[in-house]
Amino acid sequence: MEKQELTILFNKYTQGNCAPEEIITILHHFNLHENKEQFKQLILEELEKTSAPSTDENSPHALRAFAQTDKALLELFGRKEEVKRPSSAFHWISIAAILLTVLTIGYVFRSQFYAKDQPSLSTLAFKDIAPGSNHAVLKIAGSHEIIQLSHNKEGVQIKNGEIFYKDNTRLTDPILKNKEPEQSDNTSYTIETPRGGQYKILLSDGTEVRLNAASSLTYPGIFQGNTREVSVTGEVFFQVARNKEKPFIVKVGAIKNTVTGTSFNISAYPDEQGVKTTLVTGGLHVSGYGNEVTLRPGQQASVAEKKIAVNAVDTDEYTAWLNNEFSFENKNIEAIMKNISRWYDVDVYYQGNRYDNRKFGGTYTRTKGLSALLKHLESLSGIHFIVEGRRIKVLI
Repeated sequence: MEKQELTILFNKYTQGNCAPEEIITILHHFNLHENKEQFKQLILEELEKTSAPSTDENSPHALRAFAQTDKALLELFGRKEEVKRPSSAFHWISIAAILLTVLTIGYVFRSQFYAKDQPSLSTLAFKDIAPGSNHAVLKIAGSHEIIQLSHNKEGVQIKNGEIFYKDNTRLTDPILKNKEPEQSDNTSYTIETPRGGQYKILLSDGTEVRLNAASSLTYPGIFQGNTREVSVTGEVFFQVARNKEKPFIVKVGAIKNTVTGTSFNISAYPDEQGVKTTLVTGGLHVSGYGNEVTLRPGQQASVAEKKIAVNAVDTDEYTAWLNNEFSFENKNIEAIMKNISRWYDVDVYYQGNRYDNRKFGGTYTRTKGLSALLKHLESLSGIHFIVEGRRIKVLI
């Protein structure tokens, strides 16, 4: 068990907030020979801080502790035989007995002490993790090369089959340099953002597209034929250039989103339930699996299990990322951590019930380091976090 994890579990234990399985985890951890001295020192320090009576194993206080906690230990481990008082000083059961008694009679710190004087877990020493930024790669159909797009540029745009950064600097990668404009017209491109990345693109028809973290857009150099068709994964926002004669179609697997000129957000992450299309302005048709619906501004189509449901939503919640914000409304910790994982490029693990029923809401900036956000979540939820490199352990 890591030191930080042990610290937070011990603090929860002294506050009486440990779940039964967490208590067993602590006791079993200190049942290991190499950990007994650590537990002994930890308890002695806490008892000294609280001016508890002597913890010598032969003191009257310790003897009373054994008697008062035999029953608790029996219930904890479900043993039928009587628990024998240990003969060796500070054997793990006797130490646990003393600690349990201290908890019962109130010698340990109260929760307000921890709130005022103890650092929250997210502020314990670790190198803060920076938020995401402009990062993306460009892939060209028929080529195995991957072009790293500049993180110093705001985005890319297509002009006459050529690719430029938004400041009109031509993307001079050798693969593109050897292509004639007419060849590029028929070429399919894919722009991908990693976790911790985002990017903008202006398509050849003037449509503006923004990709959130861990997302992709596949599109042609020039839209030919009677439609403008692209495909996406992850989360992408479209501001579609109006052209009634040439509908704009966004494909997400078997789902088609068809518009002529409108703005909308699509969320289609593989670790989320279904595909959500949120209409901000204009009109939009969603079709798939033999179903079709028409959305009005402020509505969202959710496609899951081959069914399409339409609901009224607050579009600001689903487009907040465009303004570098997280916006959550009635979300559990798992839903929130998925967003954090993608934007800060971290892996998330859980100790406890990841499907905890507590719901949270609020708007938070995406431009600050990770520690500030975790600290804020801790203050609201009572949930704690351990950060180790790019791993976050959520203690629920």
